[in-house]
Amino acid sequence: MYDLIQFLRARFDEDEQLARRALTGPWETVAMGGIVGVYAVDAHEMVSLADSTDDLAAAPNADHIVRHAPDRVLAELAIKRQLLDTAPGVVAPLLARAYHHHPDFPAHWLPQE
Repeated sequence: MYDLIQFLRARFDEDEQLARRALTGPWETVAMGGIVGVYAVDAHEMVSLADSTDDLAAAPNADHIVRHAPDRVLAELAIKRQLLDTAPGVVAPLLARAYHHHPDFPAHWLPQE
């Protein structure tokens, strides 16, 4: 269990570092003609653009990015850390599933079906 908890704490730290390096927001989607973008309001900066005529998923992708802005990621990480501290035996295996793609994730941590 210790290895699993250490693995999760390392992933949480990586996620936190990425969130803190990103523009804080608030973020919003902006559509201009055929272009869909993600705009960091406080920084007055467009952070992502897609031509919606070439990419039918441009608007949903932009909405997803806005929904998972750095402030939300940081809040969710704080909750995950509290859960892990409170009930590691119960929540660690569940939280770890989100990181199954990570190269340090051993297959035996996945639930047996």
